[in-house]
Amino acid sequence: MVKNTGGNKAKGQARKLVNFDKKDTKKLRESEDDSLEIYSQVEKVLGNGMYNVVCIDGKSRLCHSAGKFRGRNKKDNFVSLGTWLLVGIREYESGGNSKKLQNCDLLEVYNDSEKDRLKTTINKDWSVFIKNDEKNSFTTKEVTVSSEAYSFGDSKTMEYQALMAAELAKPTEKRGIVTVAGGDEIDIDDI
Repeated sequence: MVKNTGGNKAKGQARKLVNFDKKDTKKLRESEDDSLEIYSQVEKVLGNGMYNVVCIDGKSRLCHSAGKFRGRNKKDNFVSLGTWLLVGIREYESGGNSKKLQNCDLLEVYNDSEKDRLKTTINKDWSVFIKNDEKNSFTTKEVTVSSEAYSFGDSKTMEYQALMAAELAKPTEKRGIVTVAGGDEIDIDDI
């Protein structure tokens, strides 16, 4: 390998420090022990590498991320609201105090393609996580409101709209015919 003698901060971008993982060919990390490794979803980001997570068993826990998920490696392991995680329960701590959340450690961060692979390969009830994903998504559902329910404008505009609605409600065959003072009918559409 060629020695990197580049300019400003070039050593931080060296080939030996860059991960060339292909996301689709990467082996999916699954839970090895159902009692100690649990799938969870981030409920709240607290900062300083800590998160409130909701686990698949319905309990809320306090998740701590290790140093390998911070700094240089944060690009591939970015944790935000709604991110799916694999957490490890701290078996050496007792869960005696009901006021405090049970602590757990971050083991794996799943991206969107890995979420789909998890749903298909592992037989769990993912409905809670999917519902939270829909709630946290930024896509809005279209809401249609009929124009008759709300009307905007001043009194003259409202009067004009009422006259136009009444005119449009008349039968269509007499709409273009005008009666003149002598009793003659003139068809305006023919003019």
